[in-house]
Amino acid sequence: GATSIINTVIAKPWLTNWAVSQTIEAMESLYIQPYVNFLMLGADTKVLANTNMRRGALIGDAVHEAINHNIQGIVSTSLHPEFQGETNVGLASFTLFVDDVRVSRGLVIKDTEVAVCSPLGFGGTIDCIFGSAAGAHISPSDHLTICDWKTGQHIDVDYFLQIAAYSLALEYLYPTAEIDAVIVQLGIDTPKYTAYYLSDLPRYQELFKVALALYKGIKDFDIKREG
Repeated sequence: GATSIINTVIAKPWLTNWAVSQTIEAMESLYIQPYVNFLMLGADTKVLANTNMRRGALIGDAVHEAINHNIQGIVSTSLHPEFQGETNVGLASFTLFVDDVRVSRGLVIKDTEVAVCSPLGFGGTIDCIFGSAAGAHISPSDHLTICDWKTGQHIDVDYFLQIAAYSLALEYLYPTAEIDAVIVQLGIDTPKYTAYYLSDLPRYQELFKVALALYKGIKDFDIKREG
């Protein structure tokens, strides 16, 4: 999928740094000296760092499922009950965003968890599609806004390439529709959101195509030994 392509060609050193910082903060709360260096903490802290990364992923999964169920009118328990509080706040943050774009941009939800596949050789799942045209279904002449929910503290360039890839796939399905994209960082501590609209979507689409070409080149690379 698009995410695998991007992850193959883009390193994420900040992800480890984030997990480490979260771990150190947790350890400080247990009265460990704040000047503790990660290199001094050893394997146990690395395990805790991985645990924090896993925790963030589980919360993200729970919030995504809660949003999907909310859109479909399904009442269900949390995917991960131990994170019910964070899930509820994430859902409240989502509601704030939906209310705001309905008023400010005239957008309403058209579909959720939309699987797309591009003839360029990649696919993925769009978290949510908003539209401006009347009616419950997507119109070929609609103005569509694809949305990607994020619950982490860090927004990186690969997220922009990911949603740009999805927009390319959606253009294949709806060639006459006007399409834009937004990454929405949802609060899980307090109900809030930050929206990152891709004002130069074609630029990010071209950058993804470069990443795709590099990915294909890496996969097709054949090392030939001489002698």
